[in-house]
Amino acid sequence: MKVFIKVLWAIGGVLLLLAGLATFFNPLASIITVSYIIGGALLIAGLLNIIAYFASRKVMLGAGWVLADGILSIIFGAMICFGEYSKGFLTLTIGVLVGIWLLVSGINYLSRSFDMHRLHAKGWGWLTVWGILCIIAGVIVFCNPIITAINIADIVVGLSLIVGGIAMLFRCFTRDIES
Repeated sequence: MKVFIKVLWAIGGVLLLLAGLATFFNPLASIITVSYIIGGALLIAGLLNIIAYFASRKVMLGAGWVLADGILSIIFGAMICFGEYSKGFLTLTIGVLVGIWLLVSGINYLSRSFDMHRLHAKGWGWLTVWGILCIIAGVIVFCNPIITAINIADIVVGLSLIVGGIAMLFRCFTRDIES
C-alpha cells in the first residue's frame, strides 16, 4: 500500500508540474485555455488526494486536510471545466477560487509539515515553507481576484502549480510518516 500511495503522490506531482509549466511558459494564451488546463490538472490531483485519503486515512496524520484539499480541488476543477460562465465572470471566479484553493492547500502543507517534524522525518522544513508561501499567495490572490485573473494569473498559478508539483514529488522520496 505504501508504494501505491507514493505512486499517487508522484502522478499528482508530475501533473501539477506539467500544468504549471504549461501555464507559466504560455502567458499569452487566453484565460479560458489556461483554465481548462488547470481545471483538468486539479480534477486529477483532487481525485488522487481523495484516493490517498481513503487508502491510508487510519494511519495518515492530518488526513482530513488531504481530503479537504482533494474535494476542493475537484470542485474547483469541475467548475472550471464544466461551468457555463461568461468570460468576465469566469475571470473573477478563477481569481477567487484560486485564492481559496491556495489557502486550503497551504494549511494542508503546514499540517503535514508539523506532523513530519513531530515524527522527526526529513523534508518537513520544505513543506513548512511551501505551506506559508501558499497561504501568502492565497491571501494576495483572494484580495485582488480581478488583477490576479489578468496576466498575473498565469505567473502566480504557474509558479504555484510548479512548486506544488515539486512538493508532491519530494513527498515520494521523504521518509514515510504513516508507517
